Amino acid sequence: FVEKKAVEMAGTFTPVEMSMMMNRYARIGVLPGKEMLAGIEEQAAKKMSAYDAQGLSNTLHAYGKLGLRPGANLLAKLEGQCVATMGDFTPQGLSNVMHAYAKVGAHPGA
Repeated sequence: FVEKKAVEMAGTFTPVEMSMMMNRYARIGVLPGKEMLAGIEEQAAKKMSAYDAQGLSNTLHAYGKLGLRPGANLLAKLEGQCVATMGDFTPQGLSNVMHAYAKVGAHPGA
């Protein structure tokens, strides 16, 4: 029920809420359903310019913890926004991003 409702509301989620949603899935060790993941990825890609360094770090870290590779479109947008906000990252945030890339078998710039 909760996931179904979240899918319906995905268009209203802010970047922080989408990041939190993915992190909650990671925390409980449950993969989001296909519809949920597709909704989050679609909305995240649309709202990418609103993501700050912490949101990017948290989102990528959640994907890494889940062992999920973001879709190609979302991964490209996440990477582009990471580059655009690079000066705002903390050392821990950068570490989280690189760890996520390693966990999902992605290579920055590839």
